Amino acid sequence: MADTPRMSGAQIITSRVELGEDLSEVGVIMAVKSDDEVYEATDISGERCVGIATGIGDEGEYIIVASSVYRFDNSENNAIAAANIGEVAYLEDSNTVRLSGSTASLIVGVIRGIDDNGVWVDMNCPTEVAISAS
Repeated sequence: MADTPRMSGAQIITSRVELGEDLSEVGVIMAVKSDDEVYEATDISGERCVGIATGIGDEGEYIIVASSVYRFDNSENNAIAAANIGEVAYLEDSNTVRLSGSTASLIVGVIRGIDDNGVWVDMNCPTEVAISAS
């Protein structure tokens, strides 16, 4: 189970969504694809981050996805620093964020803080706002 803490006092937005594949881990970053179903996020073109999984289920079932300010692991190879607060965080894997994007450059959200345990990312920012912040 992924340990994905939410920033105290941060607004949380939840959505009921249909799973596009079986999901066996809570707290992972979720993305929607062109079929309007959600999947565990990967850095594949055509995905858009929508929040973290709050439950598990099988393909075709519905779960709740929550969007807020969450702490994710920081990349070892493309680390985010305090100087990057306010910039865009990109997906490295479904529990880790990085400073710059790779091939598809899936945006997770805007960097709101950093501590010894990871990077605080605001997933409530629309993609357009996140891009203009970088």
